[in-house]
Amino acid sequence: MLKLHCACLEVMSVEHRAQSVSHYGDSMEFRSLSVILSLTVLMLSGHTDDQPVVKIKEPSDQKEIFIGETVTLMCEIKGEEGRVWTYSWYKNGNVQPSEEQSEYTFKATEIDTAEFTCKGTRTQGDPMSTKNSGPVKLSVSDKPKPTLTVDPESPVFSGESVTLKCEINPRDGWTYQWYKQNKQSRWTAVPQSEYYTVNRDTLTIREDAVINGDQYQCRGERRYRPTSSQYSDSVTLTVKVVPRATLTVEPESSVFTAESVTLKCEINPRDGWTYQWYKQNKQSGWTAVSQSVNYTVNRDTLTIRGDAVIDGDQYRCRGVRRGMLKSHYSNSVTLIMKV
Repeated sequence: MLKLHCACLEVMSVEHRAQSVSHYGDSMEFRSLSVILSLTVLMLSGHTDDQPVVKIKEPSDQKEIFIGETVTLMCEIKGEEGRVWTYSWYKNGNVQPSEEQSEYTFKATEIDTAEFTCKGTRTQGDPMSTKNSGPVKLSVSDKPKPTLTVDPESPVFSGESVTLKCEINPRDGWTYQWYKQNKQSRWTAVPQSEYYTVNRDTLTIREDAVINGDQYQCRGERRYRPTSSQYSDSVTLTVKVVPRATLTVEPESSVFTAESVTLKCEINPRDGWTYQWYKQNKQSGWTAVSQSVNYTVNRDTLTIRGDAVIDGDQYRCRGVRRGMLKSHYSNSVTLIMKV
């Protein structure tokens, strides 16, 4: 609705008396001249009582925005369609650089909370401007970041496969992409292949493709907002040569008749190792030793019952990790009996 404001100033019946002198002989005649001044000042200004409305065009009706997303706001002036307007946009009350269009587009680059308003101005024909719109509050947050874990944890030994796991909580709808840094320090996608097995949230690297110093990272993708996550922190594979087990005997010196013996097998670092035991006899060479009435296996130790301790018997051990990787055999020890 256009309002016309007219301010009228009238100065009515302002008398200006002039003296006109006529000389008719000795007589003087005074004539009175009344001048009526009328001044009218017309002031024209216009505004519309309609308040613009800010709508979120993209992403559609979403007030939670993620870093990296492009946002488009739209300023609507109801009842004024078809007229030519220029638009001003404000963020927290501060005017924003724009092309004075009804749509304002920007990219969310940092975590932020802000209120946006708009105003329309028309200069063609009857000049007119609107009130400021009501505010639309937008909150910009970071995309979720995946957690990348490695199994086995560092270090990895030669001949051992590696499984990476990528997780985002909550997990709904996410699939995962895998990346490896090449020699030019560029991240390249890792697809399913004979060397790489992708299974939902895991990537398994075949043992002959596990290389010391290789770096990997992952990222989540899904069909709805946010359609992608941040990249995970990268992990660097540390690959070491297969270790040799160390075998010790308790008691250290000669064993007395009927005295039990405890052997201990160790590999450093110790994480993930189980141990296998072997005995050499004169008839069959090296044979596996397992839990029995004569042998007690307890994690990294083997205890030989006193009546099973035989002078000259030899023992050795090795470690097994994840059921696949086997360490080098330890040095053998020979039991010596004292009478």
